[in-house]
Amino acid sequence: MTEQELLDAIRASAEDVEAPEQLDPETIRRQLDKKGQVKECMDHTGRNRKYPWKQLASVAAVLVLAVAVTAVVKLGAKKAGDGSQIAGGPEVSQEAAPEQEMTADGAAMEDSLADGTDSTGENGDAGAAASKGSKQNAGDMFTVARDYEEVYALLEENQAGIYDDIKEDNMLQAEAAVDDAAGAVREYEKSSEDFAASESAASGTMRGHSRTNVQTAGVDESDIVKTDGRFIYRVCADGVIIIDISGERMANAGRIRLEDPGARVMEMYVQGDTLNLILQQEDTGLEQQEPQSEGAAEDVFALNAKNATHLLTYDISDRSKPVLVGDMAQDGAYYTSRKIGSIVYLFTTEYKMEEIPEIGSRKVAYDCIYLPKRGAQGLLVSSVDIGQPEQTLDHVMVVNDYVNIYVSTGAMYLYQTSWQESGTTTQIAKFTLDQGTIQAVGAVSVKGEIRDTFAIHEGSKTLRVLTTDWGEERQENNLFVLDEKLKLLGSLQGLAPGEQIYSARFLGDMAYFVTYRNTDPLFAVDLSSPAEPRVLSELKITGFSEYLHFWGEDKLLGIGYETDPDSGRQQGMKLTMFDISNPAELGVIDSIVLKGLDYSPALYEYKTVLADSSANLFGFAGVDYQERGEKAAYYLYQWGEGGFERLLKEELEQNVDTGSYRGLYSGAQFYLAGPDGITAYDREHGYEKKESLSY
Repeated sequence: MTEQELLDAIRASAEDVEAPEQLDPETIRRQLDKKGQVKECMDHTGRNRKYPWKQLASVAAVLVLAVAVTAVVKLGAKKAGDGSQIAGGPEVSQEAAPEQEMTADGAAMEDSLADGTDSTGENGDAGAAASKGSKQNAGDMFTVARDYEEVYALLEENQAGIYDDIKEDNMLQAEAAVDDAAGAVREYEKSSEDFAASESAASGTMRGHSRTNVQTAGVDESDIVKTDGRFIYRVCADGVIIIDISGERMANAGRIRLEDPGARVMEMYVQGDTLNLILQQEDTGLEQQEPQSEGAAEDVFALNAKNATHLLTYDISDRSKPVLVGDMAQDGAYYTSRKIGSIVYLFTTEYKMEEIPEIGSRKVAYDCIYLPKRGAQGLLVSSVDIGQPEQTLDHVMVVNDYVNIYVSTGAMYLYQTSWQESGTTTQIAKFTLDQGTIQAVGAVSVKGEIRDTFAIHEGSKTLRVLTTDWGEERQENNLFVLDEKLKLLGSLQGLAPGEQIYSARFLGDMAYFVTYRNTDPLFAVDLSSPAEPRVLSELKITGFSEYLHFWGEDKLLGIGYETDPDSGRQQGMKLTMFDISNPAELGVIDSIVLKGLDYSPALYEYKTVLADSSANLFGFAGVDYQERGEKAAYYLYQWGEGGFERLLKEELEQNVDTGSYRGLYSGAQFYLAGPDGITAYDREHGYEKKESLSY
């Protein structure tokens, strides 16, 4: 039976059924008008399209029939295109709104965080709300949409011209990422037990295995190579290769192979017997173009590509036969992801939106859409518990021009920079992450630009932000300390005039950051009194560090470049071990210059670095650009009594992306995983090469 035949049968059987007053079409229409629902919506071409009110009336009249409910709702959704949403979700606990939003210099603005609008009440549109609790505004920076019409109106207003601006801004951001310091690797606020393990490792006991370098302790990040100590997992072009490293020799244990030629495998997570694989899929089709003028040809078609990102969940209890147990998809190109406990937060970007994107095959609920004053692309964020991989716990979409992301164990921060002739400003919005529930808290503006991945940090119930302000006359640097509601607690402004921040790191109540012009000042700032942060000391050396990593409690590893103090010309990569045992008297224990080494992905992508003080190992790939062509190698070091000690230098294939290599260890073995194979080295016998295995 066709849908039309089924509808006719339902109508015939319901001729004598009297619809309740609350289901009368005119009553429904009045209720929708009260809720601000419009009688027209914008379809994907941008044209107005009438809602099928007569069809809605027929459907409403027979909702009392159980069989009719399923059939008519499916038909109505298909034909009306009114956008069903993701239903269900955890209760959202309302947090107290921040008292005020702060301006760039910390001055108070008027209250900018309004209560979220609950659209699940008596007069609400069924299915309009994505969760049992309503969303709150993120200050004036991002406000919850009242309906879909408001979303389309903003996109239509900003679409013309903004897309080109977005592309230009993204290019500038990419160039800045190459020029600027991406900072060091994962947070190292270690407990006493961690340091005890470090001392045990230093005494010669080789145990444990490496983990992906991450930005925040307790927040895992996806990567192209993972190990659990028994297996190594490597992303390849069509899936994942699983290598067994538990025996005397490496062996291929299993493989996940994807058959879709349009899928691009991105990154993965591994936890126990569960593997989460992230892939980006591009669906290409032909779309008929509207005539540009009267009499123009009507049969003009153009290629149209649409991106979607999938979170695939596999049961790998039998590594030789991985079983797909979940597939959650959302529109947009893959941006990044984070994993806190068993919950994965997936971030995708939808460029040049012309229709509401989908998460889990349902359109994003309008009251889960955050709107700025200006923006034409969407950041989609969903949460998925890997124990229930087919369902989303919560979701939001944030319309924006371009935002960066920082995720702590309990919140995500979206921040963007505004460039003005008078100086730069960074707007920051905070959203709590509570067991998958995503809820806005507020927003704040601070002077300057966040130039390093690690220059924004949550600790001791505060948010610490380091910025470089490009003023009219010269640049200067600032530090802001904000409370849990983003209210300004204290600041230091006008630091290191004429220089800019290259790298940063926070440990407990201490902040360390490097600025540079012709020399490398390392600053130590005491944050124990948030209202009165104090610079304790400043150490100047030649060159600069673009990557910082704490080495125990009393040392700080810096990787960057040596430079000529007069000309600023780079003279090779430089390793520096700073003494931070007394922050009031910073010092250098040892430094070496790797002459001829011109570049390393470690300086700009922290996940490419192996840095583990518990195993006393740090490694990275580097490139020497020679006249006859580039020459790449992987370098592995340890910290000894006499300073830096090189353990390994392994030549890499030419013309291969050095960022695709990962160094990792398990027990007494060190492994170098490249795009085509993996090599094992014996840590107990001078890193002697044992064997290689091709994928």
